[in-house]
Amino acid sequence: MGMSNVAIDHFLHGLLMRAGVRSLNTAVLPDWVNPRLAPPHLSKECKTPGVQGFYSPQDKTIVYCNEADPGYAAWGHTVFAHEAVHAAQDCIGGGLKQIHALKEVFFKNTLAFSEQQVVNELYPPEQVELEIEAREFIGSRWDIAILLNYACSP
Repeated sequence: MGMSNVAIDHFLHGLLMRAGVRSLNTAVLPDWVNPRLAPPHLSKECKTPGVQGFYSPQDKTIVYCNEADPGYAAWGHTVFAHEAVHAAQDCIGGGLKQIHALKEVFFKNTLAFSEQQVVNELYPPEQVELEIEAREFIGSRWDIAILLNYACSP
């Protein structure tokens, strides 16, 4: 018998906490989700059109912008996976694809040229490579756990 989604969510949250990374929401969630609200200086980023979530390296925090869908938790969602990759990048101080084992397992897909162009237009040059890498991540919630444990464990 496998773990419930709530148990997996708590496991992932524990990995983040161990790495010193917080995960916060911008809308109050049901009690069973254990809501963690983002402070105003972080939640204001969610007012930007199109922003579904982000990772703040200064605050070591993943913020899930869920005002539009307050009943939905971040865990397991593609937005969370994407932002968790940014947290892992921050933990190791750069790109994850430079580590051969991670590249082979989690980054086999290449972002389409048209999507790379979008990234080039939306992000400053120093963030482009890391953003493309986060968009190329393929994996389950367990893969996120493995990635975070590998990159962020003390």
